Amino acid sequence: ISPIETSLMKASALLLIGFGNAGAKLVKKSLNEKNSSSLITLKNDPFANKFRGIFGYIGIRNYEGLTQILREGIVLLVNQVAEIVHGIVDEYGGFVASNTGDGFLLVWKLAETFKKNEKFTKRSSTMFGTSVSVEPTAEDMRRVVELATTAVCQILCAVERSPCLVE
Repeated sequence: ISPIETSLMKASALLLIGFGNAGAKLVKKSLNEKNSSSLITLKNDPFANKFRGIFGYIGIRNYEGLTQILREGIVLLVNQVAEIVHGIVDEYGGFVASNTGDGFLLVWKLAETFKKNEKFTKRSSTMFGTSVSVEPTAEDMRRVVELATTAVCQILCAVERSPCLVE
């Protein structure tokens, strides 16, 4: 891999972290447009759609005070917290939509959580030899709420127990 390709891959990873999952789609769409006058335009954007999901926010308490004390070390702290948050949220079927520096926006899209979870992938009906997805039931939605709630509790416990963050 050439140094230019390596740099582009690193820049792409930083864009994904900075803009989040939804923002990455917008950037990709804008970069693929031939006559785009600006990098990102939300006008008539196909990704600006509605979905059902569970949202959560995990904030780093006293972030501004920590920034003044740790200075450059704040990046290490945020990265250590991010590693915990991303790992647990992914394990429980969600994703981190964005990192605002002092916090993380967490999302569990109902449809995507069903695809990731073995229990939900079995819930499809076959009609005339074609697989048709089944609309999530109230029980399915309750399960996603449980996954999201459990993930947030696990994150709080993991941050509290982390030997890297105790210092």
